[in-house]
Amino acid sequence: MEKLRIEQIEVPEGMLKAFILARYGSHASNGDSHIPGLHRMEIAAALLWLAENPIVPTDGQCEEMIQSYARQGDKGSRNIAIEWQRHMFLKREPELPAEVKALLWSARHFPDTGSQHRHDEAVRKAYELGKQAKS
Repeated sequence: MEKLRIEQIEVPEGMLKAFILARYGSHASNGDSHIPGLHRMEIAAALLWLAENPIVPTDGQCEEMIQSYARQGDKGSRNIAIEWQRHMFLKREPELPAEVKALLWSARHFPDTGSQHRHDEAVRKAYELGKQAKS
């Protein structure tokens, strides 16, 4: 496979606009014509890195996407690729050991009284704090 060059990377305009809005907010006016050129190269470098170091979904993530799109026929594989693009930069929930999963609300078969989310977040947070304390 041929090594990619940064000149081969096309930065989507929407991505560039989102970056400029996040970086400068409403302070970036149309008169600042140098701003897109400055940052296009930075974004292109990040996209080049991603092209050379693809983020591969875990088996579990693949299975989830396949299950949700299996009934769509020919469009299913295309939709799986779209879904992966949407999810590949989202922070992943850490994989919990079975002993910790057993403490989650849903594992206890309690009815949801509105406390489920807070309870499960507290369990996850306690687990993460325990891991950090060990290291």
